[in-house]
Amino acid sequence: MRSARVLLQVGALKAEVVAAAGKIVVQGGGVALWQQGDLALNTAEAFAARHTLRDAPLVRRCLAMFWEVTLRSVQTQKAIDGGGSALRFKGYRRLFLRIYKVLIEDFDREDAEQVVKEDWEADSKGGKALSEADLSDSLWELTDLWVMTAAG
Repeated sequence: MRSARVLLQVGALKAEVVAAAGKIVVQGGGVALWQQGDLALNTAEAFAARHTLRDAPLVRRCLAMFWEVTLRSVQTQKAIDGGGSALRFKGYRRLFLRIYKVLIEDFDREDAEQVVKEDWEADSKGGKALSEADLSDSLWELTDLWVMTAAG
Protein backbone atom coordinates (compact mmCIF):
# COMPACT_ATOMS: atom_id res chain seq x y z
CA MET A 1 0.00 0.00 0.00
CA ARG A 2 1.30 3.41 -0.86
CA SER A 3 1.78 5.87 1.96
CA ALA A 4 -0.25 9.07 2.06
CA ARG A 5 2.91 11.09 1.46
CA VAL A 6 3.74 9.14 -1.70
CA LEU A 7 0.17 9.52 -2.94
CA LEU A 8 0.34 13.25 -2.36
CA GLN A 9 3.63 13.50 -4.23
CA VAL A 10 2.34 11.39 -7.09
CA GLY A 11 -0.87 13.41 -7.23
CA ALA A 12 0.94 16.72 -7.36
CA LEU A 13 3.30 15.42 -10.04
CA LYS A 14 0.39 14.01 -12.04
CA ALA A 15 -1.36 17.38 -11.95
CA GLU A 16 1.82 19.14 -13.14
CA VAL A 17 2.31 16.65 -15.98
CA VAL A 18 -1.30 16.88 -17.11
CA ALA A 19 -1.20 20.67 -17.02
CA ALA A 20 2.14 20.83 -18.85
CA ALA A 21 0.92 18.47 -21.55
CA GLY A 22 -2.17 20.56 -22.10
CA LYS A 23 -4.34 17.46 -21.85
CA ILE A 24 -6.89 18.80 -19.44
CA VAL A 25 -10.40 18.14 -20.63
CA VAL A 26 -13.34 19.66 -18.88
CA GLN A 27 -16.26 17.46 -18.05
CA GLY A 28 -18.65 16.75 -20.87
CA GLY A 29 -18.11 17.81 -24.45
CA GLY A 30 -18.53 14.29 -25.82
CA VAL A 31 -15.28 13.10 -24.22
CA ALA A 32 -15.33 9.76 -22.39
CA LEU A 33 -15.24 10.10 -18.62
CA TRP A 34 -11.97 8.18 -18.32
CA GLN A 35 -10.31 10.73 -20.62
CA GLN A 36 -11.41 13.72 -18.57
CA GLY A 37 -9.46 15.42 -15.84
CA ASP A 38 -9.94 17.93 -13.07
CA LEU A 39 -6.82 19.57 -11.68
CA ALA A 40 -8.73 20.57 -8.55
CA LEU A 41 -8.79 16.87 -7.61
CA ASN A 42 -5.03 16.54 -8.07
CA THR A 43 -3.85 18.93 -5.40
CA ALA A 44 -2.11 17.80 -2.23
CA GLU A 45 -5.13 18.96 -0.24
CA ALA A 46 -7.59 16.99 -2.38
CA PHE A 47 -5.48 13.83 -2.14
CA ALA A 48 -5.22 14.25 1.63
CA ALA A 49 -8.99 14.73 1.93
CA ARG A 50 -9.71 11.59 -0.09
CA HIS A 51 -7.03 9.60 1.71
CA THR A 52 -8.67 10.27 5.09
CA LEU A 53 -11.90 8.77 3.74
CA ARG A 54 -10.14 5.42 3.15
CA ASP A 55 -10.38 4.55 6.85
CA ALA A 56 -13.90 5.84 7.42
CA PRO A 57 -16.08 3.16 9.07
CA LEU A 58 -18.61 3.13 6.23
CA VAL A 59 -15.88 2.73 3.60
CA ARG A 60 -14.26 -0.09 5.59
CA ARG A 61 -17.61 -1.89 5.94
CA CYS A 62 -18.35 -1.55 2.22
CA LEU A 63 -14.92 -2.87 1.27
CA ALA A 64 -15.37 -5.82 3.65
CA MET A 65 -18.75 -6.62 2.10
CA PHE A 66 -17.24 -6.37 -1.39
CA TRP A 67 -14.55 -8.86 -0.33
CA GLU A 68 -17.16 -11.35 0.88
CA VAL A 69 -19.25 -11.02 -2.27
CA THR A 70 -16.15 -11.39 -4.46
CA LEU A 71 -15.09 -14.59 -2.71
CA ARG A 72 -18.58 -16.05 -3.03
CA SER A 73 -18.82 -15.17 -6.71
CA VAL A 74 -15.55 -16.87 -7.65
CA GLN A 75 -15.37 -19.79 -5.23
CA THR A 76 -16.64 -22.34 -7.73
CA GLN A 77 -14.01 -21.35 -10.31
CA LYS A 78 -11.07 -22.27 -8.03
CA ALA A 79 -10.10 -18.62 -8.07
CA ILE A 80 -9.42 -18.45 -4.34
CA ASP A 81 -6.77 -20.22 -2.33
CA GLY A 82 -7.54 -23.42 -0.45
CA GLY A 83 -8.43 -21.64 2.76
CA GLY A 84 -10.68 -19.12 1.06
CA SER A 85 -8.68 -16.22 2.43
CA ALA A 86 -6.99 -14.94 -0.73
CA LEU A 87 -8.02 -14.15 -4.29
CA ARG A 88 -5.99 -15.70 -7.09
CA PHE A 89 -5.42 -14.12 -10.49
CA LYS A 90 -8.29 -16.08 -12.05
CA GLY A 91 -10.81 -14.46 -9.69
CA TYR A 92 -9.14 -11.06 -9.89
CA ARG A 93 -9.22 -11.20 -13.68
CA ARG A 94 -12.88 -12.12 -13.73
CA LEU A 95 -13.77 -9.29 -11.35
CA PHE A 96 -11.71 -6.57 -12.97
CA LEU A 97 -12.67 -7.44 -16.53
CA ARG A 98 -16.27 -6.88 -15.47
CA ILE A 99 -15.38 -3.59 -13.79
CA TYR A 100 -13.42 -2.51 -16.86
CA LYS A 101 -16.38 -3.34 -19.09
CA VAL A 102 -18.68 -1.17 -16.99
CA LEU A 103 -16.27 1.77 -16.75
CA ILE A 104 -14.93 1.90 -20.31
CA GLU A 105 -17.64 2.56 -22.85
CA ASP A 106 -15.72 1.24 -25.88
CA PHE A 107 -14.75 -2.13 -24.41
CA ASP A 108 -11.69 -3.63 -26.09
CA ARG A 109 -11.05 -7.16 -24.82
CA GLU A 110 -7.36 -7.17 -25.72
CA ASP A 111 -6.75 -3.82 -23.99
CA ALA A 112 -8.79 -4.90 -20.98
CA GLU A 113 -6.80 -8.12 -20.61
CA GLN A 114 -3.52 -6.18 -20.76
CA VAL A 115 -4.68 -3.59 -18.22
CA VAL A 116 -5.88 -6.30 -15.85
CA LYS A 117 -2.54 -8.16 -16.10
CA GLU A 118 -0.59 -4.97 -15.40
CA ASP A 119 -2.83 -4.06 -12.49
CA TRP A 120 -2.52 -7.59 -11.09
CA GLU A 121 1.27 -7.31 -11.07
CA ALA A 122 1.06 -4.04 -9.16
CA ASP A 123 -1.73 -5.09 -6.80
CA SER A 124 -0.32 -8.55 -6.02
CA LYS A 125 3.23 -7.20 -5.72
CA GLY A 126 4.36 -10.21 -7.76
CA GLY A 127 2.57 -12.66 -5.48
CA LYS A 128 0.17 -15.47 -6.29
CA ALA A 129 -2.90 -14.11 -4.50
CA LEU A 130 -4.46 -11.00 -2.95
CA SER A 131 -5.54 -10.71 0.65
CA GLU A 132 -8.64 -8.79 1.69
CA ALA A 133 -6.43 -5.79 2.50
CA ASP A 134 -4.76 -5.99 -0.94
CA LEU A 135 -8.09 -6.08 -2.77
CA SER A 136 -9.41 -3.22 -0.63
CA ASP A 137 -6.36 -1.14 -1.53
CA SER A 138 -6.85 -1.96 -5.21
CA LEU A 139 -10.53 -1.01 -5.13
CA TRP A 140 -9.76 2.17 -3.21
CA GLU A 141 -7.15 3.19 -5.78
CA LEU A 142 -9.59 2.49 -8.62
CA THR A 143 -12.29 4.50 -6.88
CA ASP A 144 -9.90 7.38 -6.27
CA LEU A 145 -9.03 7.47 -9.97
CA TRP A 146 -12.71 7.78 -10.89
CA VAL A 147 -13.78 10.17 -8.13
CA MET A 148 -15.74 13.24 -9.19
CA THR A 149 -15.36 15.16 -5.92
CA ALA A 150 -13.10 15.28 -2.89
CA ALA A 151 -16.02 15.87 -0.52
CA GLY A 152 -16.50 13.41 2.33
